[in-house]
Amino acid sequence: IMKTIRKCQWLTCAFFAICTTVGAQSNIKVTAVYPLSGNGRFDYLAAAENNKLYVSHGDQVNIVDESTGKETGVINGLSGVHGIAFDYAANKGFISNGMGNNVSVFDLKTNAVKTTITTEKNPDGIIYEPFTKTIITGNGKSNSLSIIDPKAESVIRTVSIDGKPETMASDGKGHLFVNIENKSEIQEIDLRSYQTIKIIPLSPKGEEPSGLA
Repeated sequence: IMKTIRKCQWLTCAFFAICTTVGAQSNIKVTAVYPLSGNGRFDYLAAAENNKLYVSHGDQVNIVDESTGKETGVINGLSGVHGIAFDYAANKGFISNGMGNNVSVFDLKTNAVKTTITTEKNPDGIIYEPFTKTIITGNGKSNSLSIIDPKAESVIRTVSIDGKPETMASDGKGHLFVNIENKSEIQEIDLRSYQTIKIIPLSPKGEEPSGLA
């Protein structure tokens, strides 16, 4: 669920059947629509290893069974949720609260919130980065990244970014790719030096990038 449908209050799951014949058009259709409790905008969803989807929804996260589409739980007490990330080794989940300027840490077994970690302004996209074994947030109003130690549950480094970061993807080998929403580009960052080593322009065909995989 990306920013284009944030105002919706239904989770739409679409499964894609794509024709492989050269020149054939994709056959795409919605196969199920699942109602979720609560109010507010959607942003990102995250698929966990336990067959659950964690869906950001205003000031809460809805937990949905992937197989049935049924809501199995809600994490409350949040503030303008954007994304969710997981550190399975530590049995922890991390939720970026854009309006709270912090990250909530919750137990993956009980879904109970344990603590919050202060970041810079408007943490938006959030990922677990396997090369550094850290949690990283893109702080949209501070033009920065917060590097979080999931064990210590604290920010260990703040990295300035030239532009407004949205979400990120890692190659697992020491390189982080960051969508820069206001510049319509992707910045590639070396996680050894935390320096930008490459800029990938998306304009004019791509504008204001949100999701990245």
